Amino acid sequence: MAALLEVRDLVAGYGSNQVLHGVSYDVAEGEVVTMVGLNGAGKSVSLRCVAGILRPWSGTVHLAGADITRLSPEARVHRGVATVPQGRGIFPHLTVEQNLRMGGYVLPRQVYARRAAEVLERFPRVKERLAQRAGTMSGGEQAMLAVARALISKPRILLLDEPSAGLAPAVAKNMFELFRELKAEGATILLIEQNVGLALHLADRAILMQKGAIVREASPASLGDRTALLEQLGAGALYHEESPKKAARPAATAARRKLGTGTRKPPAKATA
Repeated sequence: MAALLEVRDLVAGYGSNQVLHGVSYDVAEGEVVTMVGLNGAGKSVSLRCVAGILRPWSGTVHLAGADITRLSPEARVHRGVATVPQGRGIFPHLTVEQNLRMGGYVLPRQVYARRAAEVLERFPRVKERLAQRAGTMSGGEQAMLAVARALISKPRILLLDEPSAGLAPAVAKNMFELFRELKAEGATILLIEQNVGLALHLADRAILMQKGAIVREASPASLGDRTALLEQLGAGALYHEESPKKAARPAATAARRKLGTGTRKPPAKATA
């Protein structure tokens, strides 16, 4: 498959704090790729550079062969990039319908109306609440609204940053069923997800990150051994600090939680 998204030698950070150290990867058209790593590994920073939310210090981002590195987020929406940001990014004081319109503001009115009707067929709960203020919806409904808003523009690539964060397991499972439907229809998705099991079950390929660099690209089937996965991501030392098995269990649990493979926890306010 030809690469739709090409990221080359990306260096980025916040202020004087460098987070990414020359990251390069591709996402093919119709492919689902998940980025896996501990908190602070640079996953979200990489995605924000692709979305245009954060400007890289150096390196390039190409979409369908065109250099979009210096384009604004709005210009990237025109080119076919849509983002579901960490924390949803909905406008709580606006109605559900107004939030949807924010996702389709680049579209002519008739095109928006047609796209909105198509998208709302997938989200009946969102459709029922068009006149409701978005901030009064449940967490699961807000998550669905954020995805629906991103799909309004019919993007060439969908960027998902922790879409299941804060959701009940059943709601997260339903959301990933939707993502599987999108995948079956040929959607291109770049995913960051705290629940690694859900992410690997959906993805065609996984990019493993550690300390702002890519350490490996692999098929999800090859990453079934969670202990080996944590070793590759730099958390393996947590397993070996204490030799007795009973003493090692809390450390192992902490490592799984940091990666997102164990007990769910409330989403952090910000991650890199």
